[in-house]
Amino acid sequence: MLKNKGFYMAELIISLSGWLVISTTFVPVFIKLHHQLIQQEEKSEALHLFYEYLQTVIVEGQDRENIVITKEDKQYSIIWEGENLREVKICYEDVLGNKVEIHETAP
Repeated sequence: MLKNKGFYMAELIISLSGWLVISTTFVPVFIKLHHQLIQQEEKSEALHLFYEYLQTVIVEGQDRENIVITKEDKQYSIIWEGENLREVKICYEDVLGNKVEIHETAP
């Protein structure tokens, strides 16, 4: 009488196939979510720098002028537009190399 003390080859192939399906489904989703998280953090950083600059302009009574802010080897351009310089465009290059423009309205 034979006793089975291990996995059959069919069970091993089925389990490996299952892991292959899971990994090919979830790894691209994870990578996409990771890129979106990084892009959201960069956008948040750009807006944070803009509002810091806006506070200094308002408090010190400076003129609103176009400026480039460099932080951690990344350049953020703040460009004032429109009537009374109330509209602003914040430009930077994201981690994927895409040019990003954020449009805001300042008080």
